[in-house]
Amino acid sequence: MALQSGLSAADGEITVTKASHNAFTTMNRVASRRSPPWNGS
Repeated sequence: MALQSGLSAADGEITVTKASHNAFTTMNRVASRRSPPWNGS
């Protein structure tokens, strides 16, 4: 069971990493959309 719980923990970390990466990408998209034209993006 130790191996199984270890895999579950790893899967959880991967899911959290993907979720935070998606949130970060979304924030970047919103920030670049709101940035003024002289900001270069």
